[in-house]
Amino acid sequence: MQRRRSATRRIHRTAILLLTLSHGLTAAAGGAEVVEGTRAVVAEVGGAVTIRSPGRAGTILPARPLLVLKSGQEVSLPDRGRVQLICSNDRLVRLRGKQRRWINVNLCGQGSRLPPGTYDLVAPKAGRVLRRDESSVIASATRGLEHAAGSIPHLLSPRNTAVLDPQPSIVWTPATEASQYEIRFEGPVRFNLRIDARKVDCSLRWAGLQACSIPYPKDRPHLTVDRNQSIRIGSVEAGSTRVRKGSRAEVRLLSPAEADRVRTSLGRIGELPLTESMRSLASARVLASAGLFSDAIGACAKAQSLADSPEWRIAYGDVLRMMGLHGPAKEHYEYAIKIAPSTASEAAVLFELGRLEYRAKRYGKAAGFFESSLRLAQSLGLPEESSAAKSWLLKSRRRLMERSTGR
Repeated sequence: MQRRRSATRRIHRTAILLLTLSHGLTAAAGGAEVVEGTRAVVAEVGGAVTIRSPGRAGTILPARPLLVLKSGQEVSLPDRGRVQLICSNDRLVRLRGKQRRWINVNLCGQGSRLPPGTYDLVAPKAGRVLRRDESSVIASATRGLEHAAGSIPHLLSPRNTAVLDPQPSIVWTPATEASQYEIRFEGPVRFNLRIDARKVDCSLRWAGLQACSIPYPKDRPHLTVDRNQSIRIGSVEAGSTRVRKGSRAEVRLLSPAEADRVRTSLGRIGELPLTESMRSLASARVLASAGLFSDAIGACAKAQSLADSPEWRIAYGDVLRMMGLHGPAKEHYEYAIKIAPSTASEAAVLFELGRLEYRAKRYGKAAGFFESSLRLAQSLGLPEESSAAKSWLLKSRRRLMERSTGR
């Protein structure tokens, strides 16, 4: 009961954030623009566009989607090159053809106006698309899923998420040797459903995993608004009566007012003059902020297929982690390090890998990740990330000490 009260408080805070995002996209364009500390995020790249930092020995990097540029950095385009930038003054800059330009107030002032709040909605912060603590609408105490394959089925969707549809499709990992699947709903809505495994479509790919799926049974009661609902998937092998149960997950149906805010925000995002991948990014942010993690997964997958980047991999991993899908999340985090070493993205990944190890009670490994994240964040001048990594490092060390002393 206490967890549900806590979840409700988080839901209300998330609704406030979502309302703020929605307001930012509808406010009238105008007012004072930021003059100092101008930044821009790369939205689209065509050709071998490069970015050079100020100074004689300034580093040169290839431009890529979601790369955040600081004031003074040089953007160099080859013949037929093109780049699209979203500036921190909420203007869209399009550059084409051979030229060199610098990120500054003059360049960003020449762009076309975007709704206020657009830059904040799409620009990664310290390597993240989703903010570090912009997570849980559902306070889940369930054990995280580290490996999807095996003899026990695991619910994938809806899993520790809010939903818009009172009859959501049910998606889970297949169980080896299963002759039947059992779907058990507990809470305001209660029912059991036994299904012949031979009649279930298990050819679906969901977040890179093989998955089974069925539509919500039409003859069973719908989900109720604003009440947490527990769901558990089990399997029965041929010749046995024993049900092998996966971990319990929770789901909550958004209220009509919350759902309207989400749909309104998504509609306005669809009208922005941005690339499809950037609109998917903004949509994923809004969906995750509302706790609609299953829907956010779809937006992440779409954006990644259009323009892969370490920030997208981290966002994908973050949403999976929030849902308790730790194994798949870890795969995305580790891939992000491979394509963006020694960056803010790596510091973010090391931090999240530490949290996964901490959740699994592997405190020694967790401490190692937090220490690495702390060192990298400090070297990159990221004070908030450094503070978070230090806090979790101390927590991990305390747990190790308690374990060694038997407390």
